[in-house]
Amino acid sequence: LLEVPQRLFNDNALRVAFLLFFGLFALSYFVAANNRPLAETILGEDFVSMLEQGHSVPFDQRGSAGAVMTGFYIQHNATIGLRCFAMGLLLLGIGGLIEVSFNGVILGAAFGYIASLENTTTEYFFEFVTAHGPFELTAIVLSAAAGIRLGFSIVNTRGWTRMASLRRAGRESWPVVITAVIFFCL
Repeated sequence: LLEVPQRLFNDNALRVAFLLFFGLFALSYFVAANNRPLAETILGEDFVSMLEQGHSVPFDQRGSAGAVMTGFYIQHNATIGLRCFAMGLLLLGIGGLIEVSFNGVILGAAFGYIASLENTTTEYFFEFVTAHGPFELTAIVLSAAAGIRLGFSIVNTRGWTRMASLRRAGRESWPVVITAVIFFCL
């Protein structure tokens, strides 16, 4: 409780991932909320339709459809986190930057599109996502940061062998990964 928050606060990979994700999320949100046709182009018709249909009734009245939607979000966001981590490692840090940026734009556009509807779908959507969204979105950023750190450690070894550098980065990333897992579980 003392060491991990300090490590997270001083982690440059986390700062970059945070700024990219939430900066692009906010920009995309603003654009989508003010330009619905562009949001529909970014998201695609199928995704827009799924968003609107999935949040057209209150969560407590969805029955089994609510459980399916909850399962979809859990699987979807956990997959995004794993993909951000893996792409950061596999593509030497750059893949994590691209993946976290792409998801910031898509998720921001989805939130902005729903906000532009100004009907009960907006209310039901934000009621549903505010309960878990902050934890899951932060976990995505944490996952990306861990992958970015590992990927860049292979490129910038700081004089160590590549394996030694990767091991060192793994030890440094461990608290970030554990925090991401905790946030996904929350």
